[in-house]
Amino acid sequence: MSMLKVNGLQAGYGESQVLFDVSLSVEPGQIVSLLGRNGMGKTTTLNCVMGNIAPMAGGLEFAGQSIIGAKAHLISQAGIALVPEGRQIFPNLSARENLIATQRAPNYDHAAELWTLERVLAMFPGLAPRLNSPGNLLSGGEQQMLAIGRALLTNPRLLLLDDATEGLAPQVREEIWQCLAGLKSTNLSIMVVDKNLTDLLTVADSHYVIEKGRIVWQGDSAALQSSTDVKERYLGI
Repeated sequence: MSMLKVNGLQAGYGESQVLFDVSLSVEPGQIVSLLGRNGMGKTTTLNCVMGNIAPMAGGLEFAGQSIIGAKAHLISQAGIALVPEGRQIFPNLSARENLIATQRAPNYDHAAELWTLERVLAMFPGLAPRLNSPGNLLSGGEQQMLAIGRALLTNPRLLLLDDATEGLAPQVREEIWQCLAGLKSTNLSIMVVDKNLTDLLTVADSHYVIEKGRIVWQGDSAALQSSTDVKERYLGI
């Protein structure tokens, strides 16, 4: 049973359709990337999965259950967490308050070790001395670690990351990729949007390329690495 199954998804904003027949899947314990140039529908896809946008048509299944039409808070409670584009931390709350604001134990079968504040700080030790600092005074890298930690404290089964390392310093990007590799070892399912193809080829199991709201290619890292035409045509590499 797939952790996430998207079938023929169509969605948009008002009368402007963005997604056309998008289909993809994430298996338990997999890291899957969604690749494409800006404005192709990556964020819209994640927001549909999270319940922030109501699809026009198509199917969405999480752990074998349909989540089409479900509210975002119910999808979150079912075990999906989103690290959104732009991080969207609470600027006037301290780092500690940001982390614990949505912390909860899972209300579903959760065999893995539970995420706690201490476990998040062990993964991102740089946050420990910043716990009492307001969110808006943290660096971009610290805010991204905070956003990931906040998502993990909901103890999800599926983690969605939008622009996981966009705009971050190289050292911080490396820390984020090490974090994702570590999360993969815990059997957490992850779907990630990012432009750093070199790192994605190392950590991800499979990849989907989206162009103008349609999936135009899918395959594993070896296939994508050797597909020069796909990288040039759809990713500008």
